Amino acid sequence: MVALSPKLAASTDQSLSGRPETTNVEAYDLVLRAISLINEVRKEPMATAHQMLQKAVALDPNYARAYAMMTWFYFNDWAFHWTSDHAHGLDRAFEVAKKSVAMDGSLSDARVALGWTLLWKSSMISQ
Repeated sequence: MVALSPKLAASTDQSLSGRPETTNVEAYDLVLRAISLINEVRKEPMATAHQMLQKAVALDPNYARAYAMMTWFYFNDWAFHWTSDHAHGLDRAFEVAKKSVAMDGSLSDARVALGWTLLWKSSMISQ
């Protein structure tokens, strides 16, 4: 039998590393509002979310969750052909996801974003 030893963060605004994800309240608010728009998976709300996330990382360049959420903008932009630069969309998503994981490897949103982009990148290579 395998025993699991989960670690739970003290609150939703902390990563498993024990440090706060950001100390910038405005950046935190922008990311939360962007997440609700990203969940709509439509071009216009996604573009608004991207602007919010760009502002969040301008306010806190080390905010890993902001980069993780930005991955979904680039991924959906690529997947739904919303961009004229389709050839590089998945690569952009991958780079942003890697940056997020590099900032906070314990952040589940970062790991999911990276895993998802890796899955699609590997499927593109095998075609």
